[in-house]
Amino acid sequence: MARTQLFAPLIFLTAAACGHAGAPSASKNIFGTDDRVLMPDAQPYRAIGRLDSGCTGALVGKRLVLTAAHCVYDSASHAVKTDVKYFRPNLRGGQSAHKAWIEAVWIASAAPEADRLKDYALVRVDQDLGGVYGTLAVTDAGIEGAALPYPVALAGYSTDRANGDDPSLAPACAVRELVEGKLFNDCDAAAGISGAPLLSAGAPAVVGLAVSEYRLGAATSVHRDEYSRDYANVAIPASAFAAAVTRALAAVDGPSAGGDVDGLSRQVNPNQRDPGDPGPGGGTDYFPLVLPLSQLAYFSSNIHGTNDALMRTADRLSGLARNSSPKLAEATGRLRQGIAAFDYLIQADFFNHTAEDDGRREVAARYGELRSAADAVRSFDEDYLPPWVRGGFEQGRFELTQGLQRLTPYVLHQ
Repeated sequence: MARTQLFAPLIFLTAAACGHAGAPSASKNIFGTDDRVLMPDAQPYRAIGRLDSGCTGALVGKRLVLTAAHCVYDSASHAVKTDVKYFRPNLRGGQSAHKAWIEAVWIASAAPEADRLKDYALVRVDQDLGGVYGTLAVTDAGIEGAALPYPVALAGYSTDRANGDDPSLAPACAVRELVEGKLFNDCDAAAGISGAPLLSAGAPAVVGLAVSEYRLGAATSVHRDEYSRDYANVAIPASAFAAAVTRALAAVDGPSAGGDVDGLSRQVNPNQRDPGDPGPGGGTDYFPLVLPLSQLAYFSSNIHGTNDALMRTADRLSGLARNSSPKLAEATGRLRQGIAAFDYLIQADFFNHTAEDDGRREVAARYGELRSAADAVRSFDEDYLPPWVRGGFEQGRFELTQGLQRLTPYVLHQ
């Protein structure tokens, strides 16, 4: 087969390369036995998350997310895609402790589908997520000159795994060929994996970026017994974007989102936030009252102990609600998520890597979510509960009120 024929399907495949809502759940390209596993809930994988466009992204800075350009930019309308709104790090079961607004994107090409080696973008979010989830290093591993097959792993949000709500890891795959600068690989994946980091073996670092697949003109995705270049998943090497990442970290990973990055085109996000989103960092009502980070760090063990007690109460309330009230079960589920998110923020190596105001806004946002969830449980109308549940609910509500009274002085000025 001539090389021009091999690459002919590339442009029409792009649409299947990422997507979430309404996207087909068929595999992208799977080779032999599908060996993907649930991505570990541990560093450095926690830095990987999902964009609302359905694609995968990875934190490479405090506020910068690396992804594929076609995930955020529509080359037909010459604009940021309408579904580019939030980045949700370490999304699991469709839930993330953070929902970070995408302020702007920097793209390497306005026609990434036609120029795959420039199909990368950097996304800036409105919160210091790197200080919470950690970051992935980008390294030019020199795959172009290495012996093949070159061992790698691929982590991201394929739509055939809980409709893209859970992250998967292809832990032992390889770059099999280099074709016109692209990394043809046999890492099992599905739609939604676009923008996912191709990781080095051992201590994971980003050595490539998933962008598309080949399937020899097939209208749908394929499952093949073995890899061939006619049916290959495709990534671009870190050598294509490592220097741009370095420039972006220096230029726009600080307090200002208005800087330029040499070689990249800046696009402000024109989309609107979700209704009720309080704006950058959230928790605007609590932010002025949040204690300095040094005091929060000093009280971190007290906060953690109180959070543990609150979680035990929430667990008991959840048990009561499970077989008695779907509405209360939903409210207690939200409460458990709020407690867990707040506790993780306090226990993570957060205070040492976060600017004062950014950190206090983040604490305010998480505290605000916890309080809102707790208030929803405390105000629940017990008349909707069976009589045999009400006594336990009253006790749980009392414990919740007491716990919040203990927690608040450790977080806010009184």
